[in-house]
This record gives sequence, structure tokens and C-alpha cells, in this order.
Amino acid sequence: MGAVHNLPRVLMFLEAVPDGVVVLPADYLRGRYSGCAELLSLFGVQREWLVFLKRSQVLVAPSVWLINVPSQSGMPHPLVIDMYRGLRRLLARPSEKDEVRLLFIRRAVETREIANWGEFSSLLTRLGARVVTTQGGLGQQIDAWQSASTVSGVLGSDLTNMLLGRAARLFVITPEWFGDVFFYGLAAALGVEWNELVCP
Repeated sequence: MGAVHNLPRVLMFLEAVPDGVVVLPADYLRGRYSGCAELLSLFGVQREWLVFLKRSQVLVAPSVWLINVPSQSGMPHPLVIDMYRGLRRLLARPSEKDEVRLLFIRRAVETREIANWGEFSSLLTRLGARVVTTQGGLGQQIDAWQSASTVSGVLGSDLTNMLLGRAARLFVITPEWFGDVFFYGLAAALGVEWNELVCP
């Protein structure tokens, strides 16, 4: 989710302060967050405009700008919506004959695991669904999300990848303890049909 929250902030900051430097976590250079830096480069953000800070490092600067998440009650600011739509257009590709009927995103964390996965997996097979995990680089995630117009999964940050694909509808399995409303606003802003099953 870092990319979805931070991409608009970085772009707005650099537009307002062209000679500014953006400080980002060093984690954005590798692992599951590496897609954040890759997305910034797609929008023309140069490597020299970025400073990647490790958790133990301290940076001293003459002035600092702190930019809050540009959303209200889970709904992105109109400028942010335009950026998100621009990203979708940038990544869009024609539909392919080998597209899958349904893409299911399987969470890689135990707190979102499906208890009866064996039975559920059999159902997905019968439906002709493609199952992918949350792991993988930006290119793999783009390929996965571009392969289907219907996507399902357990609610979590992985579903922000709706920005990367062409999904027209989502079927989301939501733990009832989940309280983040950001995804509803994101889906609405992109015109994605939201269907939800809330589970205890």
C-alpha cells in the first residue's frame, strides 16, 4: 500500500518543489516494497531526486516538508484520483485471448489465511480461476492484475493493486475486524464494482 499512498505525495511535492529531494524508506529498494520505487520511475521520478533512509539512519536537513495522505474519510482527493487513473492508462494493455475468468489473490500472511483452503482451492479450480500469491515483483503483479476483469481475495493491502490492472469488479472476503475504508474509496474512484463478504 506504500506506493498507493506515497506515489501521489511524491509527485505533488516534486511539482511544488522542483529542486526538492524526497526521503523514502530504504525498504523500497528491495523485497515486497520494491514496486514503490519502480512505480515512481514510471512517472519520471529520477533516482537522484530520492534519498532512501535506513531505519537506523538520521538525516539532517535545513528544511523538511511533511505531506499527509491526500484523502478524507477514505476517499482520495480529486487530484489523486486523476493520478490513479493516469497510472491505469499507462499500464493498460489490450485484452488477450488467454485471459482468466477469475483471478484470486492468496494472502501470504497467516492472519488472512483461509481455514478450509483445500476445499476453497477445489472450488477455484472448478471456476477456472488463476491463483497468485502476494509475493512477486511489480512486473509479475501487473501481469496478474492485467489477466482478468474479475478479481477476488481476502481484503488487505494487496488489493490496492487494482490500480495496476483492468479489473471491472472485485469480490472481497473481509475479516470483520478490518476497519480500513481506504479500499472502498479507491474502488469507487476507479469505477470498480465492489462486492464484499464480511466474515467473523
